[in-house]
Parts: sequence; structure tokens; C-alpha cells
Amino acid sequence: MHIESGPRRGGNIELNIVPMIDLMSCMTAFLLVTAVWSSVAQIPAKPQTRGHSTVSNPPATLWVLVEADQIRLARSDQRGEIATLTRAADGGWDEVDTALRGHHDAVDDLRVQVSAESSDASPVRYQALVDVMDHAHRAGFADVDIIDPHSVAVWNTL
Repeated sequence: MHIESGPRRGGNIELNIVPMIDLMSCMTAFLLVTAVWSSVAQIPAKPQTRGHSTVSNPPATLWVLVEADQIRLARSDQRGEIATLTRAADGGWDEVDTALRGHHDAVDDLRVQVSAESSDASPVRYQALVDVMDHAHRAGFADVDIIDPHSVAVWNTL
């Protein structure tokens, strides 16, 4: 840029905009990261009134224990084992869909936790565990967890 002013000769003035571009690119990166983080990392918070607790009973849990030749079901809101499903002649689990759908329809807020009891004498294939989880999703359960079978007291007493 060339500027002429009065009797003096004009001089070249260079405006360095590189630092401004660097600053704007950094600010844009922070804006994008913050926008994504704020929508992903929201913590659901429920208001509490003073003196009264809004914490309710935890949802009931349906425990599914996969063994080599059978599947056992138990619920946290009932005592003991509630069903034993045996493998069909073709190697599939025909009764699992019906049993899981029945529990899903009976209780609104029911969690499913699947575990496998495998040993050298009676191994449980990983695919059997995945199949049971697929059956649970087809029955309408959104969240299916995998847990250690020894963490459930019902299986330890049987």
C-alpha cells in the first residue's frame, strides 16, 4: 500500500495480518471443539427439593445366564430362578425371544444383564452370548450389559 501525505514523500506501509489469521483459526478450532463437547458431555441432572429426595428405587434387573446347554433367567424383584430355557434340536434358542419379550412387556423399566458360565468341561461359545444379546435387543431392550456371573447372588446360591 502506498500513502502520500503532504510535502513529504509517501512510504510503503505493510499490514501484517498473519497473526490475526492465526488467532482466528485457533478461535475457530476452540469453537468447534466446545460446541461438540457441550452437546456430547451433558450430565443429566434432576432437580431436588429441599428436605425431599427424588431418588426412586432402582429399576428391576433381568439376569440372563448362558450355559453350554441352557439359559437361566432370574429377576432382581423376584426370588430365585424364574425360568430355564433349553437349547432346541437345531442348536438355536427358540424360547428366548418369547421369554424376553414377556418380561419386557410385563415391566416398564427393566434392565438386562447377560453373563456366561463357561468351563473346560462345558464351554460356552462367544457367539452364543452375542446371540442372546441380539434376542434381547429384538425383544425391545435398549441397553444390554455383560456382567460376571459371580457378581449375581442368585447364580451363586444355585
